Amino acid sequence: MTTEIVLGAAMKKSAMETSAPSPSNKPSSTGNIGMRWWDARRTFVLLSFLGLTVAYMVRVCLSIAIVAIVKKNVTTDISDSNDTCPLPDGAITDNDVGVTFPAMHFMMSAWVPPKDKAKYWSLLGSGMQIGTVVAMSVGGWLCSTTFLGGWPSVFYVFGGLGVIWAIPWFLLIHDLPEHHPRISDAELQYILEHRHYAKRDKVVAIPWRHIATSPPFWAIMASSFCYNYSFYTLLTELPTYFNKILHFDMSTNGLSSALPYIVQCLASVSWGMFVDILQKRNVLSVKTVRRLSTSLALYSSAVCLIGMMWVNCDPTVAMVVMCLAVGLIGPIGSGSPVSEQDIAPNLAGTLKGLTNTLGSATGFVAPAVTGAITKGNHTVSAWNTVFVIAAIFNVIFCTIYVIFVTDKVQPWNDSEPKKISVSVIPQ
Repeated sequence: MTTEIVLGAAMKKSAMETSAPSPSNKPSSTGNIGMRWWDARRTFVLLSFLGLTVAYMVRVCLSIAIVAIVKKNVTTDISDSNDTCPLPDGAITDNDVGVTFPAMHFMMSAWVPPKDKAKYWSLLGSGMQIGTVVAMSVGGWLCSTTFLGGWPSVFYVFGGLGVIWAIPWFLLIHDLPEHHPRISDAELQYILEHRHYAKRDKVVAIPWRHIATSPPFWAIMASSFCYNYSFYTLLTELPTYFNKILHFDMSTNGLSSALPYIVQCLASVSWGMFVDILQKRNVLSVKTVRRLSTSLALYSSAVCLIGMMWVNCDPTVAMVVMCLAVGLIGPIGSGSPVSEQDIAPNLAGTLKGLTNTLGSATGFVAPAVTGAITKGNHTVSAWNTVFVIAAIFNVIFCTIYVIFVTDKVQPWNDSEPKKISVSVIPQ
């Protein structure tokens, strides 16, 4: 036993000496006293937050521009309508955002230890809400001006911000902390000692069979499905509910459109900070944080969805309930969205690609289900059915997540290097 401990310590020291930059290139105080107040991880989180903000600004601005284009085309001569290009859809933009999350989760696995993920992902992920709010407010204003031709200005402005953001990202961010030339010794040692990610120099085969038969993975899939289904039901279908049932046009009030996102952002960040404090005091384990955060988000959202059945045709009460329903989803940022990094940090990008695909599919499943129920039947009882279905999904699939999820790294996380067969043609 003693030999194994000594050998393990020697191997860890060797790995640190090999992967860490030379101490002579850094101030000696950082390695002896502690990490800097602003370290490489914070730079990564800040620029990732700004990246998601810009990505969602670009994503939302497309929808805003389409509305402006349609309004402008209405004034054109109808005889020329067959000689115009069809209006664009959101496919290209959504695809761009779709590849962002797997890449981000891969880097989170390498840079952020498990106990820090709740805080950092809640901060990083709030860029989605901030980007949406900024795009909805600034984008609408740009379309109404003559700056750069009106609606084209949203693409120039938000696209230009993306180019500006890319400059510090490529200059300051590195895939792995071991490759960062300016990281302190103390920070590098902290990351390497506490993370579960293992750097691999060889291409490995994805263990598809083990993934497909893994209960924790399917628990994450269940949470991703119900979270996104209820989210898209609330954000894409409630404006129709307000218009058809409560006779209130949300599109004419910028605050009513942006307020749910603001509440969600505040809830996500504040909850992430709160559970981070509890983790540092050893009050909550990583597994408990994941379960508690996901349960709070999905169960409370289910309650609010049911509550929509008793708003008594009052737009103000309905707006309050909707803000609570969307806002209380915020704590999920410290829960299931980072579970892929817990169970398989080496494959976090691949797993997030799978769970995000299912979640994104609800973006058209939820409107399709709602449309099938309310087509030609915009009644209170029909919309109550829509809310009940989403609430039931939340309760059932969240319960599955709570039962089967774990924070333990799965055995199939360490895959064997891929074997490449070479066929030799006889002479």
